[in-house]
Order: sequence, then structure tokens, then C-alpha cells
Amino acid sequence: MKALNIAVLYLLFGALAGAQQPLFRTVDIDTGATESVQLSNGKRATVKLLSTSEMRDKARSAIREARAEVEIDGSRATLSCGNYRLPVEVGGALFGVGDTHAAQGDGEVCGTAIEAAMTVSLRLSVRRDLAIDTPEFDVTRPLERPSAAAAGYHAATGIGPDLMGAARQSVERMIVHLVDRHGLSSEQAYVLCSVAVDLRISEIVDAPNWVVSAFLPRDLFAAP
Repeated sequence: MKALNIAVLYLLFGALAGAQQPLFRTVDIDTGATESVQLSNGKRATVKLLSTSEMRDKARSAIREARAEVEIDGSRATLSCGNYRLPVEVGGALFGVGDTHAAQGDGEVCGTAIEAAMTVSLRLSVRRDLAIDTPEFDVTRPLERPSAAAAGYHAATGIGPDLMGAARQSVERMIVHLVDRHGLSSEQAYVLCSVAVDLRISEIVDAPNWVVSAFLPRDLFAAP
């Protein structure tokens, strides 16, 4: 008998892991079974698992794609997931491509952003005139959207002797701002921080009081 584990990945890890309630709930369902699930907004949904299927890699016998046919409050849906992080097959290549996003704030603080399938074209060149120990990159166009530059930002800071602790504090303060000023739930605010808020190290000169700032583009909302 197949079973489906419906779980939420973001909010269960990331900058505030354990501090925020999951946006969705986790439930184990056997094929053909029905469960009533209470969502984070207090409403209940009836979920039935109709079937499951999987596609395996012939070379490694690893699951490459899994699908589940479900019925949620009478409406059918297909849930699918796939593995796109494959091992490097060429020894000594020393190159890999990360997962792609339609949008992501600097920090991706709740563990995920807007994941998107993309086709990537790359050109690799051997530069024997350079000696670098860690990855470096050039940016050939502005990082800031014109609308964000025109509207400005609201920033929340975290201050402390630990940069990760300061980052968590800045995100926590930004969540409070989004809840109080824009009416979002704390879960919605946390997700928005991961998608659109940029974390920056504002200073490390005043030891041991490091400052991390979370910048929210004001153009995301109709009014400040």
C-alpha cells in the first residue's frame, strides 16, 4: 500500500526554523484513504489520496520524479516533485549550477523562494591568469529594480555579537512590521521575506555589535 506524506519544506527550516508555525500541515495518507486536515488559517480541508507513481533513473535506480493524484474538497489535483541536483559526472570539473528562481531575496531566509524550472546556457573558459580561492563574479547590470529604487525601502535591523543571530533578529522585526503595517499573517510575512527582502551586513566595525539589516522594497505595496 502506497502512502503519501504531504509536508511543507519552507517554514520548517531557514532563518527562523522552529520559531514560526508551518504554513501548511503534514499528514500521512494511504492510497484510497481520506483525511480531514486543519490548515494554518483555522479552516479544514478534506484530502483523499487517489494514486501515486514514480519514475526512476535507470543508471542509479534513484527516484527522479514522483507524482500523487489527490482530491482536495472534491477537486482533483496532481502533486509532483523531481530531483534536479545531479552529481557531477566528469572528474575534476569543479563546476556546478544551483537551482533557479523566478524571484528570491538575498538570504532566502525561510529556505525557499519562488522555485522555477529554467533552461540555462553557459560558456566556460579556463582563466590561467587568475588565482582565486573562493567563487567571485562580475555583475554587468544594476541589481536594483527601477521601481524599487524610486519607491525606497523599509529596513529592520538586528544587532548582536553573532551575525546569524543578528540576521534572525532583523527578519523577526521585519515580520512584525509586515504584520502590523500591512496586515499579513506571520506565516505570509516570513514567506515574503524569503522572496523579496534582502539581507545586508551593515557593519562589523563596532565589535561585538554586528548589524544586519533586512531591506523591504516599498514598491511591493500600493501605499507605504
